Amino acid sequence: PHSAWNWTLLLRTPDFIGERDLDKAVAGLLDRGAGDAVRRVELMGFEEGRCVQSLCVGPFGKDGPEVRALHAFAEKKGLTVVGRLHEIEASDSRRTASEKFKTVIRLPVI
Repeated sequence: PHSAWNWTLLLRTPDFIGERDLDKAVAGLLDRGAGDAVRRVELMGFEEGRCVQSLCVGPFGKDGPEVRALHAFAEKKGLTVVGRLHEIEASDSRRTASEKFKTVIRLPVI
């Protein structure tokens, strides 16, 4: 169930953003009353590598069948899942009806 997931939110940042920029942004957020959770924000790299993927159209939390289908597809092709599933939100949830929301789901494989 989604409530049991251990997840990380990743936001793409330009390559020129460094630790000093992050520290300044965190300090500014804290000054404006943001919660302590902003202290956990960190810069990190992410190497995608080979993966299987699917486009899921519909509301959040309805992607279970897509994820199971990706696992089945990988197994059928003789691939081994080697990392955590990740999603790319392709729609803006503030402007898109939930039934039209698009999410790319990826599983890293070898």
